Order: sequence, then C-alpha cells, then structure tokens
Amino acid sequence: FARNNGGTNLTSVTMDDSLGWPSGCPTRPTTMAVGGTEYICSYSRVAPTVPGAATTMDYTNVYTVDAAEILATTDGATVTVEKPPPDLQVLKSVSVYKLGDDGDGPWSASADTIAIGRAVPQLPNVSVWFRITVTNVGGQTATGLAVADTSITLPVNVDCPAVPGTLAAGVTWTCNYQATYSSAQTVNNTASATATGVTPDAGDTDTATVTVSTCTAAQRSIPNLIDLNKANAQTAWNNAGLTAANLTTWTGAPSSLTVTQTVRAFTCVASTATMTIAR
Repeated sequence: FARNNGGTNLTSVTMDDSLGWPSGCPTRPTTMAVGGTEYICSYSRVAPTVPGAATTMDYTNVYTVDAAEILATTDGATVTVEKPPPDLQVLKSVSVYKLGDDGDGPWSASADTIAIGRAVPQLPNVSVWFRITVTNVGGQTATGLAVADTSITLPVNVDCPAVPGTLAAGVTWTCNYQATYSSAQTVNNTASATATGVTPDAGDTDTATVTVSTCTAAQRSIPNLIDLNKANAQTAWNNAGLTAANLTTWTGAPSSLTVTQTVRAFTCVASTATMTIAR
C-alpha cells in the first residue's frame, strides 16, 4: 500500500514490483494528492522451489513508488522458503517371478496380492518373490532410515542390499527376496520404514498377501521355467507331471534361457495343459 503523507501533491507517479507487477491489482494512479486515498493491492505468489542441495532460500519482494517530486521510495518483504521435510513412501509387491510381470518385468506397484497352487506330490513347494521399495518423496534427505518386514529379518545380498543410513530426496531403495511355502496358507507380509524427521503416515507401510492352496488331485501346478535352458525347462515340465509334448518353445540356441512363459507359474491346471515359453 502507498499514501501521500507529505505536503506536496505527487505527479508522474510510478509503481513497480521487483517480481513483476501482480495481476488483479487496481489500476496504478499517476497522481497522488496530499492525504488522499491510500492505494492498496493484496495478492499472492507461488513460492519457488529451493534449488540444489540447499534446504532454504530467501524469497524477497520489493515495492517501489516514484514521482516527479520525490526520490524513489521502497519497502520489501522477505519470506524464508524451506524444502519440504523428508517423507517416505513404502511399496511392497509380490510375484512368482524375480523380475515381475510374466518373467521379464517390469514390476507393478499394484501387484500386492497373489494366489498360487501346490500340486502334491509333483510340486510340493512353491515360491514367490517379494519386492520392497522405499522412496523419499519429500524435499530433504531422510536420516536414520530403518526398514522392517513382518515376515523376515531383511536379508542382505545382491538382491536385497543393506538399508542405507540416509536417503536423499527422490531416491529409492529396493529389496527383492524369495519365500518358499510347503503348505496351504495365507500370509500377509507388511513392510514399514521410519526415519528421523519423518512424520508417520499411511504411506510408511504397505502389505502384500500370498494365498497358497492345494491343487485338486487331477491337477498339476505349472513350474517356474524362467532362466532355464531348453533341456532343463522340458525336464521341469515333465517332473511337474504335465504332458511332455505340450510345452513348446521359440526356436533358438538350446543354451538360451527362458524369459517369459504364457501361463503363470504355480497355476493349477489339467495335466494336459499347454504352454509356450520364449527364449
């Protein structure tokens, strides 16, 4: 706001804003009489994003009024803008394949339930892969990161690296691990994460559910043939009690490995079911 509190009327008045004149303001006067009506404009601006590694920045706005009879007069306001605090997003997914999808990826964040079947005695054990991702969706680095899982103590191996002590904004930590089941059951696996300065919310946990059932006596369970060569894939198919001639493969070198299969592993099917694998 501005008002002429002096003893001389002002002419050739100009008003400027260091961040550009705000839209929606009343028309700026070109004259201001002594003790006349105050010029007022209220407006809002969107705070800028704090750049780089800095966590705060000053956002300064300077208002300038000038006229023929006076020296330019200014006033400013400064806002300290902070990056948002760290915020964790935990996702847990499950698949019969290490790479998710039909064997060659990608993993789907919505793949949080799966039903698999055991055929006894042909395929007494069945297995799945779990994936945990923890992403810092906030604006500042998360420190003191800890990740827990209700079903296991997190393994540390090539597929599941150690939990980092810090997680920078926008960075994701990923862990894949395998679990094997030898009986019919339903298992809920929940992953959770905490860190210093993170306000707990619903995004800090996620659950994946596995339901294991027993196939009927007449059924067989499709084996997981991913990463097997042609001969080993055929052997696994035969050992599962499935008709040997009903497994077909793409042409190629016998040593090449299976990357996809057209029927999901550990699905209960008739012993005469057919399937195609791609190598």
